[in-house]
Amino acid sequence: MKKVSIVLILLIGCNLNQKRMIAPVKTKIPAIFNELALEAQKFYILPNQFNEIKTKNGSVYFFPKDSIALPSIYQEGEYVEVEIKEYNNPIHFLSSGYSLEYIEKNSHLQLDSAGMFDIHAYIKILN
Repeated sequence: MKKVSIVLILLIGCNLNQKRMIAPVKTKIPAIFNELALEAQKFYILPNQFNEIKTKNGSVYFFPKDSIALPSIYQEGEYVEVEIKEYNNPIHFLSSGYSLEYIEKNSHLQLDSAGMFDIHAYIKILN
């Protein structure tokens, strides 16, 4: 499978006095958390039309027509496989491997999160 790029635009309320923070990064997680890791939910969409995906948790994701950057080998009518993982509780956050730690004024602090998600998209390459 070949990975496909998805461009998401997230609008966040900001002001000019807000401090800049670095986005969470993936870190190595202890093996015990691998057993608690979430399974990805898989969906199949046609990228040349509007798609709406509703997950088990009730989250709704919209993929407007032609919003996915496709490789040159993509053929019209092929489905794109979209994998979504939603992290909604502390165990999921730990198993995700994303660090919620940030540094402010030489202090290591922990971000609170009400939820996070990962989205990956793939097309099958037939040889």
